[in-house]
Amino acid sequence: MFCFMKLTTKAVRGENPKGGVQSLQRGLAILERVSQAEDGVTLARLAELTGMKKTTVHNLARTLLDEGYLARWTQPVRYGPGPALAALGGRSGMTNALHAAAGPLLVSLAREFPGSAALLAEASGTEVRVTLRVSPEVPGEVERPVDRLSPPYISATSLVFLAMGGEAWREVCMQRYPFSDYGAPLWGTVAALEAQLARVREERGVVLQKAGAGIAPMAVPVSGARGEVLASLGLAFRCGAKGPGVALERLRDRARELGARFGGGA
Repeated sequence: MFCFMKLTTKAVRGENPKGGVQSLQRGLAILERVSQAEDGVTLARLAELTGMKKTTVHNLARTLLDEGYLARWTQPVRYGPGPALAALGGRSGMTNALHAAAGPLLVSLAREFPGSAALLAEASGTEVRVTLRVSPEVPGEVERPVDRLSPPYISATSLVFLAMGGEAWREVCMQRYPFSDYGAPLWGTVAALEAQLARVREERGVVLQKAGAGIAPMAVPVSGARGEVLASLGLAFRCGAKGPGVALERLRDRARELGARFGGGA
């Protein structure tokens, strides 16, 4: 269930708003209509319902698709709510509870593995954002980064979402960040990436360790009651007396503990 401001046909057609406000209201009108249709809405029907021209609806829908707020279905072609819209509907309360539960676990990880940074990453639209972080310099303090992105394809926390975050989210993410531009420099081929993602699903975690590197980034999923990925729990592990295998298993333990509070597990 999604809630939007009620828009009159006059406002949608732009007789009152200007510029960006007009575009915003038109976009909200499309989202409102789409959220009310269980089986999706065709482009022609959206134009009819909103009073906009087909070309206007098409252009706005394309932007909303790119951002993950709409999904495009086929046979016949129609539009439905995208993963970003679904996440927006129930994000606030869940996010607060998730952050409150995750903070102490991140502090525990940072203290157990000195020199390592512990973090929580969440999907937001087509991005994966680091929402909580405990740095090795201040292992007792939970930071709330602003606009700290977890790069697609190359970060452990983002690989968890690409592997296990659902086909709809993966599709819009890879549309926004084409493999040829962002993934090929590291993986070379799509087949190599798919093999890595298959391992992530099988092992429910990933370690990106280069030979001779002092830091081994790793991440595991935090799962909810329906098996959905609520977040990715990560550790920028500084290699020391305890090896990365020990750190990864402890990360899994903490993810299971966190997920269990929301009816799921790692």
